[in-house]
Amino acid sequence: MAKQMQYVVTPITQDDWFKTYESTECIGLALDNIAKRIRFANKFEGCIEDIYLHYEEFESVFLKFFPQLINHVASHNLEKL
Repeated sequence: MAKQMQYVVTPITQDDWFKTYESTECIGLALDNIAKRIRFANKFEGCIEDIYLHYEEFESVFLKFFPQLINHVASHNLEKL
């Protein structure tokens, strides 16, 4: 299993995929690529339009959630696992 994960993680880190997610446009492209790989019928492609439409609400929820996540990780020493 570790070897399989290495094949997945290596390109993510070498190509700095997370850096590209700083741009909403790149997130949209990533979501469209995921939609193409899903093996069942879906309406996922183009969902970035919904993100644009509801961006303020998503941001508000995230800004409430993220401090809670930081506290949870810190209180359970999850970074040291």
